[in-house]
Amino acid sequence: GPLFATTLVLFARYSFKKITISIPENETLIKEYGANLFRGKEGVGGKIALTDKSILFKSHKVNIQRGETVVFMEDITGFEVKNRIFNLLNNEITLSTTDKDYRFIIQEREEFVEELKRLNLSL
Repeated sequence: GPLFATTLVLFARYSFKKITISIPENETLIKEYGANLFRGKEGVGGKIALTDKSILFKSHKVNIQRGETVVFMEDITGFEVKNRIFNLLNNEITLSTTDKDYRFIIQEREEFVEELKRLNLSL
């Protein structure tokens, strides 16, 4: 039990450090967070970068579904935060755009939301 949990935590930290997100030249990085993006039923683990113009997600290599997702700040029409597991974990956020909803689990969600509001004044 505890050995398995410790192994998972160490692996997650190692995987997080290995993920490099390329920030476009015309954008400024605000902060990076550990995150999962739900693609169907799979919670794809990786890293999310918040820039002044977009939200960039890149998965780590130990996922069935891999790759990058870009959500442009100007396309975000709203967001909803939820608490998971009987309101014990406050880390879920769903970003709504004109075309699609993106459901994330984000470390330091409250900080992420404050930065998102600051960058997208229409939220």
